[in-house]
Amino acid sequence: MIIKWGIRLNILLTFCLICLGGFVHNTGSSLACPDWPLCYGELMPVMVGGVLIEHSHRLLASLVGFISVILLITAYLKSNPRKYLFLFALILVIFQGVLGGLTVLFLLPSYVSTAHLATSMLFLLTLIFIHQVNFPILLTKEKIKLPSNLVKNLLLALIFLFVQMVWGAAIRHLGLGGACGTGWSNGLLCQDMIQNSAWGLPSSIEAWLHYTHRILGLGVLTVFIFLYRSIPNSFLILGMPVRKIMISIISFQVFVGIWTASSGIEVLPTTLHLALAALLFCTTFLTFLNVLAFSNNENDFSHLSKMKRTFLDYLSLTKPRLSTLVLMTSLMGVLISNAPVHIFQCIFLLLGIIATVAGACVINCFMERELDSTMERTANRAIPSGRISPTSAFYYGATLLSFGLGLTYFASNFLTFFLGLSASVLYVALYTPLKTKTPLAVFIGAIPGAIPPLMGYSGVTGEISFLSFLLFMILFLWQIPHFLSISIRYAADYGKAGIKIYPNVLGLRSTQKRMFFFCFLITILTIVPFVLGKTESLTYVYGSVVFSLVFLALNLQGFFIKAKHYSGILQWSKIIFWSSLVYLPAQLIWIYAWY
Repeated sequence: MIIKWGIRLNILLTFCLICLGGFVHNTGSSLACPDWPLCYGELMPVMVGGVLIEHSHRLLASLVGFISVILLITAYLKSNPRKYLFLFALILVIFQGVLGGLTVLFLLPSYVSTAHLATSMLFLLTLIFIHQVNFPILLTKEKIKLPSNLVKNLLLALIFLFVQMVWGAAIRHLGLGGACGTGWSNGLLCQDMIQNSAWGLPSSIEAWLHYTHRILGLGVLTVFIFLYRSIPNSFLILGMPVRKIMISIISFQVFVGIWTASSGIEVLPTTLHLALAALLFCTTFLTFLNVLAFSNNENDFSHLSKMKRTFLDYLSLTKPRLSTLVLMTSLMGVLISNAPVHIFQCIFLLLGIIATVAGACVINCFMERELDSTMERTANRAIPSGRISPTSAFYYGATLLSFGLGLTYFASNFLTFFLGLSASVLYVALYTPLKTKTPLAVFIGAIPGAIPPLMGYSGVTGEISFLSFLLFMILFLWQIPHFLSISIRYAADYGKAGIKIYPNVLGLRSTQKRMFFFCFLITILTIVPFVLGKTESLTYVYGSVVFSLVFLALNLQGFFIKAKHYSGILQWSKIIFWSSLVYLPAQLIWIYAWY
């Protein structure tokens, strides 16, 4: 009972918190308390004016966080089987609080404020999901036949709504609420500031950003019109048909959006605009969960544990271990630049790079689904096993890739965008199809794998330097022994799939020679900066050479194992694989510390 009503209270308070947050921004009270987490150094300052509005928001947020802690403790004490969800909710609300603090401390950076709203919506959905998993609210108890595409349409509506809300928040926090002009003549149309006409297209980037929000709004409205025709009348909330509630909210939302622009961005319509969006988001999500249950011929939510597996499947398509490597090497590119970069620009740059790589990985999985189905080590992956359809995977990958490239461009510059685009094309259009044609594909694949440090460096400097190119070359050369060690371990599997690898095409000894040769090149490369006068640090040279020589010695060890000793060769290839994972971060950190 404590958990049930605690979740319901937290859902209500979180909804109020989102609305109050909008009110704080719309009244210009965001910096009424210039410090954080206290207000003018006090827990309870004089609550008047902007301080009353801003500090009430903080106190309500603290209450939501406190209830989240109590719910987590109660879930553990009662051995709730889904206590990990309560832990996830607490992590989200803590992250939300940190974003709120950063918003104040860094004087309202638009991207942080936007992320603040996005996280709050995800937290609210998490609370609703936790409630439905533990105490399901069914919108109907009838056994009814639902349209086959209703689940996908509702998911599409949720995505459209979330993007629209985040985009709207970005528009407001960037100060572009009136970029298309204000007044009733501009309620629907965008003012052309050059021709001074409300009938023309936007005349500036700022106006286009605002106008895109309006276009997305029409897209959301269209999606909900289709939903209205497909959601059954028997789906009820408080005795009212869900579809009528949805269409009423979205219709009123459109009116309030027009009212917001027409009124000159007044507080009441702007705050109401956010509240209606949040209400529609929650209603759509609740409907989505119910439809998902009934589409599985169940009248409860016991099947929702399958969603965890689906989430992990979609995550696996992005190849998280590769994304972690990309994050590390991209960050190293940022760090070696020593450029004065804002921390939030860095965060968004890295997010853009990771999303770009993740999208390319998903498309790679889509293209290789038939090959994966023939190999024992990959047959159980999400696409070949049938858990995720190829079409869904393709759109997922294309969306991630487009988002990543777009974010990279807006967070940095054209050079970084071009590097990301080039890496994606090389990986998807060349490396992937060439794997079944020639073992040389490993060298093509090593190029996009080595580009992230260049992107990190150019993202904050707008150029490529000798040092960033050195990281590129080290990473390029490192990948050859790393991937060849994998190909030795799974040579039989690759052979079944028709993938051309050196152990199968040229034999084991030829593969080992290549591994040793490229490790030797890495050792030589680490000395080049000192020889060319790019660094005078002997500490850097000694350390880098020692790391490289150890890696080289381990590769040399393979020649002393007889080719017929299969288990010994496999054990050696595992040693090379794991030692490569130790060598790379050690070498990069040493370069950063002593170069």
